Amino acid sequence: MQTPAYTTLDIVLWLGFDYQHIQIIQQHYKFLLENLVGSTLVDELYQAKVLSKGEVESIGAEATLTAQNKKLLSVLNRKTKEQFDQFLDALDKTGQQYIREKISAEMKYVSY
Repeated sequence: MQTPAYTTLDIVLWLGFDYQHIQIIQQHYKFLLENLVGSTLVDELYQAKVLSKGEVESIGAEATLTAQNKKLLSVLNRKTKEQFDQFLDALDKTGQQYIREKISAEMKYVSY
């Protein structure tokens, strides 16, 4: 008996992830690396229970803001759609609305 072959998208959807937010992060990766103010954002995401204590420590252990943002984006790639929506809300709460506006404007146009 042969095991059915699953695509990455099948697994991502089965685990409850929304592939769209992964595409949004990838599409805006350089912009996000250069513009996120990670420290206040990480604190907000921890308070909202989007990030674990271990994830916060791992992000904070990075030496530069760019490295911290890379780690944060990597972690966000493994979060659910609801958690990504909380990330968008955290952008607003930390004075980074322009980032949310830029990436949200294109979210409805991303295809699977």
